[in-house]
Amino acid sequence: MGCAFLADGDSEAFFSCSYRSFGHFRRYVAKLLGFDLTEMEGFGGEKKWNVDPIFDGHIYFLFSFSDCDGTIPADVALLLGFSLQEKFRDMLDKIAQEQAQWQKGKRAVYKRSGTPEQMDMFDKIGLFKTDIDKFINGLINAGHRKRDVYIH
Repeated sequence: MGCAFLADGDSEAFFSCSYRSFGHFRRYVAKLLGFDLTEMEGFGGEKKWNVDPIFDGHIYFLFSFSDCDGTIPADVALLLGFSLQEKFRDMLDKIAQEQAQWQKGKRAVYKRSGTPEQMDMFDKIGLFKTDIDKFINGLINAGHRKRDVYIH
């Protein structure tokens, strides 16, 4: 059981993961943007959302829907995908290298050399470069096709 992202009219989800992994992913993106998601309204905290200047308006949408239902309009999916792609551009290659190290059984070496942020991304989320690429590219593709994205 988990969350699945499906473009309108498609029979298969372009991305799916556990609710827990998606929650960790959103918390990690929030950390990259400079805030603690657990302090925000709707995520257990009391801080009100302030889209400007802290948030990129398109990335903010990532935090505005439930992980088990909702709709991302096609135009927002496109902009959200491009915004996430920009934020993760430099990080994705590093994640791919770390995943390759881990898969070769060198996890101990990685654990000693990884930053806390990298460890958070790698250990807690369980999402690797291919997963993040799939999510971002699925949003962009749905947006280009002018199809809303449904979260189930």
